[in-house]
Amino acid sequence: MADRLVPPLIRRHPDACAVLLVVLVALGMRLGFGLRVAPFISKDSQSYFLPAWDLVHSGDFQLGLRRTPGYPAFLAGLLILLGDDLRGIVLAQHLLGVGTAALTYWLGRLTFGRMAGLGAGLLVALSAPLLVYEHYLLTEALFGFVLTAALVALVAAWRRPTPRAWLLGGLLVGAVSLVRPVGQALLPLALLAALGARTTREGASPSSVVRRHAAAIAFLLAGFALLVVPWAVRNQLTHNLAGASTFGRTLIARTASYDRGFVFYDEADPPQDPDPRRVRARQIIQHGANRRESDGDIAGRLREELGLGPVEVNVLMRELAIEAILREPVHFVAGTLRFAVRIFNGLEMRIREHEGERRDVTWQERTRHLLVTEPRAEQDFRAASQLLRWYQPAWYAPLPLVLFAIGLAAALAVPAWRPALLPGTAAVVLVLASAALDGPQERYRYPADPAISVLVMGGLAGLVGLALRLGRAAHGAGSLRPAGGRALPSTRAGRAT
Repeated sequence: MADRLVPPLIRRHPDACAVLLVVLVALGMRLGFGLRVAPFISKDSQSYFLPAWDLVHSGDFQLGLRRTPGYPAFLAGLLILLGDDLRGIVLAQHLLGVGTAALTYWLGRLTFGRMAGLGAGLLVALSAPLLVYEHYLLTEALFGFVLTAALVALVAAWRRPTPRAWLLGGLLVGAVSLVRPVGQALLPLALLAALGARTTREGASPSSVVRRHAAAIAFLLAGFALLVVPWAVRNQLTHNLAGASTFGRTLIARTASYDRGFVFYDEADPPQDPDPRRVRARQIIQHGANRRESDGDIAGRLREELGLGPVEVNVLMRELAIEAILREPVHFVAGTLRFAVRIFNGLEMRIREHEGERRDVTWQERTRHLLVTEPRAEQDFRAASQLLRWYQPAWYAPLPLVLFAIGLAAALAVPAWRPALLPGTAAVVLVLASAALDGPQERYRYPADPAISVLVMGGLAGLVGLALRLGRAAHGAGSLRPAGGRALPSTRAGRAT
C-alpha cells in the first residue's frame, strides 16, 4: 500500500517532499554533531559575545569599530531566551543551518530547477565546514542564513517583480550588511538585478519601463536604508565614522600579515612625509609585517606609541595600506586571485583542531565560567568525526570550482537559467572581497556555500544536458547513415542536430 501511495504523493507535492528530505538530512546531521561536541570558540568570538553579554546583563553595548550589530543582537536574543548556556546558542545556530539548507533548495529551484535545488540542498545539509562553523560563536551561521534568504528573495523578485518583493530584498540585503560588513557588496548586485528584471509586458512604452525600474530600485534602496542608515548615523554620532563599519585593520591584515610583497617603510629610501607620526606609523607597520604580527598587535602598537584613538588608528591603517597597494597594484591583484582560489577550495575539517583552538582562547573573567563543560567521551568525538566525512568540499578541489564556472557559463547561455547569475556573481564578489580585504581566511567562503552549491549543481545540470543533446544528435545522425558511411540529407537530421 505504501509503495503505491508514495509515488503519487511525490508527484502531487514534489517541492514539499524535496524540502522535507533536505530538512531531515540537515537536522539529523546537526543533532548528531551538535549534541556530541562542546561549542567551539575562536579569538574573535569574544568580540561578538561580550557586547551581547553586557547588553543583557548590564544594559551596556560597546561594539568594536570593525563589528556590526547583527550577530551580537542575535546572541543577546538567544541569551534572553535560552539563558547563559553556550550549548543552547550553538544548537540554535544549527537550526539556522537547517533553514539554510532548505533555502538552498529554493534558491536552486528558482534558478536551475528542482533537481539542481535538491542536489544543492543536500550538499549544504551534509557539508562538513558548515557543520563545524555553525558550532562556533562566530557570524558564519547567521550570515549564511540571511545571505541565502536575501538571494532567494532577490531571485524571486527578479522572476516576479513587485514592489513588496524588492522591498523585502532590500531589507534582507540590509540585514546581511549588519551581520558582516562585506555584505554591503551585495547591494550593487541587487541594484543590477532590479535593472535587469523583466518589469513589464511586451509592448510597454519606454517611459513605463523606466518608471517600473525606478520603482524597483527605490523600494530596494528603501529597504536597505531602513536597516543600515540608523547604524551608520549612530557610528557618525559616536565615532565620527559615517558608515556601517571600517576596514583599516583588515587591509593591514591583508597587506602586512598575510602578504610579504608590500613595503610600508624603506630605510634605503625613506618616504618624504612632513608628518612624523605617519613616518613612525609606517615603521611600526613595516616592523609588524617583517615579524608577521597580527593586525591587532600592529593596531595596539600604533595606539600605544602614537597616542591615537581607535577611529584614528583605523583611518591611518587604511590610508597606509591603500598607499602600499597603489605602489604594487599588479602584486595586489595577483595575490587577491591566489587567495580567492585558496578560500574557494577551503580546508579539510578536523574536530581536534577546532577543539584545540577552543582551549587556547583566554576569556574575560565575567564570562569565563561559561567555557566550563563536562568532558565528552572519546566515542562522541569519533561519531562526530564520522559525520564530517559525508561531504568535505576540500577533498574534491578543484572540481567544485570547475563546475561552478560551468554553472556561470550555463546561466549566461540559457535564458531560463539567467537568474542564477545573481547567486553566482554574489559568491564570486564575496570571495574576492574577502581575499582583497582580509586575506586567505578560508572560513569566509562558507556562508557563500549555498550559492556555490547551487552553481555547482547548475554546472552539473549543464554538462548532463549537453551530453544528452550530443547523444541525441549522434544517435539521429547514425540512424541515417547508409552502409557506405555517408549521412543522407534529411530535414529530421537537421532538426536533431
